[in-house]
Amino acid sequence: MKDDLAKAELPQVGKAQSSGLKTSAISGVLTLTARTVYILSQIVLAQSLGPEQFGYFVIAWTVAGLGIVFSSLGLPQTSLRYTVAGHHLWGQGYLGLSAISSCLVGGLIFATAPFVAERFFDAPGATNAIKALASIVPLTVICALLGAGFRTEKRIILGISVNSIGLNVGPFLGVAFTALFLDPTPEAFALGWSIGLTPTLLIALLKTRRSDVQPKAARTMEKLRFGIQSLGVHSVNIINMWVDRLMIGMLTTTTQLGLYQAASLLSMIPMMLGTTIGAVYEAKLAQAKTIEERSEVYAEAQMLQVHLVTPGSVLLIFTASIWLELFFGNEFEVSAPFLGLLLLGQTLKAWCGPALIALNMGGYAGTALLITGGGFVTNVGLNFWLIGQFGGLGAAIATMAVTTCVALIALYCCVSYGLIRVYLHGLFAALISTAGLIVIYFGLRTFFEQWIVFDFVLVVFLIAIYAILVAVVRVPPAYDLFSLEMRRRLLACFARIST
Repeated sequence: MKDDLAKAELPQVGKAQSSGLKTSAISGVLTLTARTVYILSQIVLAQSLGPEQFGYFVIAWTVAGLGIVFSSLGLPQTSLRYTVAGHHLWGQGYLGLSAISSCLVGGLIFATAPFVAERFFDAPGATNAIKALASIVPLTVICALLGAGFRTEKRIILGISVNSIGLNVGPFLGVAFTALFLDPTPEAFALGWSIGLTPTLLIALLKTRRSDVQPKAARTMEKLRFGIQSLGVHSVNIINMWVDRLMIGMLTTTTQLGLYQAASLLSMIPMMLGTTIGAVYEAKLAQAKTIEERSEVYAEAQMLQVHLVTPGSVLLIFTASIWLELFFGNEFEVSAPFLGLLLLGQTLKAWCGPALIALNMGGYAGTALLITGGGFVTNVGLNFWLIGQFGGLGAAIATMAVTTCVALIALYCCVSYGLIRVYLHGLFAALISTAGLIVIYFGLRTFFEQWIVFDFVLVVFLIAIYAILVAVVRVPPAYDLFSLEMRRRLLACFARIST
């Protein structure tokens, strides 16, 4: 009788979930590969330029990144919401509008580079790098829109490949070529980065085809309103991630910015893995009709984020100084506390799931914008206050606190608005597994000579094994079978002992 009731509680995990898990696993591997390539690019930059010159490049990258965010106009999210893909991107003017807005913003960045470098960052040395990176604005924005179109057509792997692999491999080749054959200056690396993006755009354009997916009928004002709201949510969310570097660049030295950027780069690995999982399920959340469907999709995404982000992040927290010294050199080892705090924030965010995406795709884009806007204002205030007292450590504390609070508030709103139901007991397995990985790591380190390469190989091996187990076992989303089975066996064991 109890077994029947337990089976009745478990949701049916069908082919759609299996396909979603497979797609998410492939997307996760692609994103991890892309982030690895991106970090390799940054390692080459940091080692070639040193902390101060690397800080100049980071300033240029941040300015160009802000241009990318604002010139997108929320069109990628709008194409997902209203299923606009393929030739419809041309016919309905999405690509034309995207190209015009991004070219205008890129031109504005190029023209105002001296003013921005001197007045905002007090770093005239970053002027030429800002000019060289201005061209990545239209290249990246158009690729992002085409990638969203691929995901709308269920060509999710292609979309992730364009927006993850394509936007990182080309720049890496440009950076590597500059390091090997040209004078290693911030502006030379910036130019190599820009040139490396061109093949990705050409491939994406060639892969765009006539789409069988019909756009949803909607008035232009409705699409415009959703696009503006999505732009607000997306831009404020991205700026929230960059506020720490912006404030450090404006309030401290470029050397301090270079040190903080090294920690921020490594913390982006779990962040981008969780973001990719959210991107894979973004279209599914938009298409879900009932609270049951939406809850199942949300819980599946949440479980994947928890199981794939938590163990790696916790291991990285315990070994932060090792990774910084190995990849960036002894100069960057002092930023280990920054990395630990940033990773803690990403771990707590992963446990909340893709709440902001669920709000945005569930018809509450205004609420999502309000939450992210409030987080942005709080983030600016905390960074301004704490950086003045603690430098980079203050920025890490502020970023960790705001990241966690925004995720928690968004999750609360999702539940209170009746968008989803949350199943917390499924998180039990992640706690057990993470604790087990930590015990195994420190246990093995006691039997081997503690040298840096062994630590690196051991951490990578443990994370890889765990990720493979998650993909193979295919834990159902809303209810964790591992937890239920463990409890069943424990009860049976106690029953045998008592008899």
